[in-house]
Amino acid sequence: MNSGEVVRRWIAAINEHDVKKLAAFYQEDAATQDIPLGEPRRGREKIVSNLGALLSAYPDFHIEITNMVEGGDSVAIELLTSGTNLKPLRDTPPTGKAMSIREGMFIRLKEGKISRMTSYWDRREMTGDTSPSTAKRG
Repeated sequence: MNSGEVVRRWIAAINEHDVKKLAAFYQEDAATQDIPLGEPRRGREKIVSNLGALLSAYPDFHIEITNMVEGGDSVAIELLTSGTNLKPLRDTPPTGKAMSIREGMFIRLKEGKISRMTSYWDRREMTGDTSPSTAKRG
């Protein structure tokens, strides 16, 4: 299976909200980072736990691939991520708001599994705050 197909199947497992299936897509020592959130998550168990919390908080969470470029063990994708925050996410109470995020993601695979993933998105799109005054510059 080529790298693009692995990523398509990973996205399908996310859209199915199948946390057990998601674990099989990661190397044991994988690392992922959502740049707006800061510190990376390291290790399959921590990554899958984080995804499980996200999928629980957004019961209608869905990802649509809008563009993909693959080469060897690397994949770059553009996504449209959407969902409605109906349950708490860690220590944050639910907002009841729908979100729609445009996202860029770079994925590196090793032996057919995700070893590194970096995601870029605008945090304001997730909270629904798109006012220019809240944008950080610099």
